[in-house]
Amino acid sequence: MVNINDYLTPQEHVLIGSTVEPRYNQQPYTPIAIQLGVDEELAHAVRVGIESIETIGYNWEPKNAQPVSIQLAPLNERGETLYDPQALNPAYTLRPLPKLKLRKAA
Repeated sequence: MVNINDYLTPQEHVLIGSTVEPRYNQQPYTPIAIQLGVDEELAHAVRVGIESIETIGYNWEPKNAQPVSIQLAPLNERGETLYDPQALNPAYTLRPLPKLKLRKAA
């Protein structure tokens, strides 16, 4: 049985309101499973199979008391997400938060 939480990145864990061991935060865009040695292709396949996850509405602009759904980003050849999480509803954008490491704008 697959534990979906293992296939989330530390960044995604912040969005759902959970925490991970500090050692995983060194690679905020890499799923925990990959950091534990799971093959990148398997991790990618599991993530593709996850239709969406619910995140805490407070993490988004405009602030929302209701959960905000995201689709998990695909992984690159290093096992990192290709981009920051994006809401399925384009009306929402991520808020910069102290615990949430976002990529720098290009």
